[in-house]
Amino acid sequence: MRDRLVANNVLVSTSQPRIQIGVEPRLSYVGSVSLSLGTAEAELFAFASRIDGELERLFYAQFEAVRPEEAWSYRYQIEDTMQLGSHSYMHDIACRNVTEVISQRPRSDIAGIYRFLSEHGYGTPDEVLRHRFVRVLDETRRSEILFIYAESLSAARLTCQEIVRPEGESLLGEFKARSMRSFWIVAD
Repeated sequence: MRDRLVANNVLVSTSQPRIQIGVEPRLSYVGSVSLSLGTAEAELFAFASRIDGELERLFYAQFEAVRPEEAWSYRYQIEDTMQLGSHSYMHDIACRNVTEVISQRPRSDIAGIYRFLSEHGYGTPDEVLRHRFVRVLDETRRSEILFIYAESLSAARLTCQEIVRPEGESLLGEFKARSMRSFWIVAD
């Protein structure tokens, strides 16, 4: 039996960690992809919507672990935490120039997910606003789960520069509310 599967927009993981994640029905399940990130391995499960072929909204869950032969562990400098289900997750919001990340870090998880989406007919936006949730899974700090919600700024006719201005504060609040409605922990 596979450790992870999706049925009716619920992602079920039976190990590392055991968790069930519900995803809002307006985001369609695109599929899963395994990525080699150099010193770590990741499995990503993507749900998305599009307008005229271009990615509009994206949610993905990422299960990641450091390769056994590597000597490092996950160390984050994220101060904000939030309770999701029965666990605390670090979280942050950032604006990303996707095109730039893909060209500068072609083997990254970000490049991998957008390449995967492109292969499934989702046009890659230039810039996205993303909300990332991270939980390191054990005391060795060598495996983690991430939830990432992102929206295309071009679909909203916005840019990263507009988001970071003081008047963009209300836009960030609305974005965060949409992010929090896009998924939920069914069981963990």
